[in-house]
Amino acid sequence: MKDKEILNRAIKTAQKAGQAALSFYNSEVEVEQKSDNSPITQADKESNRIIIEELKDFDYGILSEEKEDDKTRSDKDRVWIIDPLDGTKDFIHQTDEFAVMIGLVERSGKIYRPVLGVVYVPARDVVYYGLDGQGAYVQKGDEEPEKLGVSQHDDPSQCRIVVSRFHGSDLEEKVFQSLGLKEKVPCGSVGVKVSKIASGEAELNFNPSDKTWEWDVCAPEAILREAGGTLTDMDGRFFNYNKEDPRNYRGYLATFGEGHNRIIEELEKYEKDQS
Repeated sequence: MKDKEILNRAIKTAQKAGQAALSFYNSEVEVEQKSDNSPITQADKESNRIIIEELKDFDYGILSEEKEDDKTRSDKDRVWIIDPLDGTKDFIHQTDEFAVMIGLVERSGKIYRPVLGVVYVPARDVVYYGLDGQGAYVQKGDEEPEKLGVSQHDDPSQCRIVVSRFHGSDLEEKVFQSLGLKEKVPCGSVGVKVSKIASGEAELNFNPSDKTWEWDVCAPEAILREAGGTLTDMDGRFFNYNKEDPRNYRGYLATFGEGHNRIIEELEKYEKDQS
């Protein structure tokens, strides 16, 4: 199967899972707490079930936030990396800013890199997607897909930073002030945040904590990269996926590409001040 066909399959799967999750959206949501105290709902579970069922016939590994990791993925050349419902708090609080995210990584030597990514926002019926070497696109409902591209600002005073709606940090405020940015854009899901940069609606987003995982950044990276942007950890290193431990211990930084290294320098300065 060609990668374009695999991408179409991933898009249809994300849409099916997202619509299933949406069926729980306007009802009273039963919230459970996972071992790390993060919330999980029936919508997360049902979305995960559908995705695993739809993709199981591929001879690829699977790493999903809501699936027990049996490590069989470790020797596969390709691995699905899945977040069945990114932004569960946004689902619970009904902000519309939650997403189903499906990424696919491929091994090259000892490195796994994304070859495609899908971020589906079911409450808005919007899907963002990217395929290695073939660009990134957004499709809104039944409209024709539109090609994505990052903004071309070279003046920080015209740049916008996407900030977390529920997990804001002092570092976001310091960087906003230090760089003299134009606007703070509150947002939920990592996938929605990064897609705003890919579509030219913002220029910067980061999370310095160790509370994100490979499934938070895989699909968004595939999309942002194809739109002309950059996504690394907070030290400027590109992600190597399908690690035994999938936690992002050095957070992530997503930008429209321009000034990525300068922002890393600013972040390092403030981190040193706090240590």
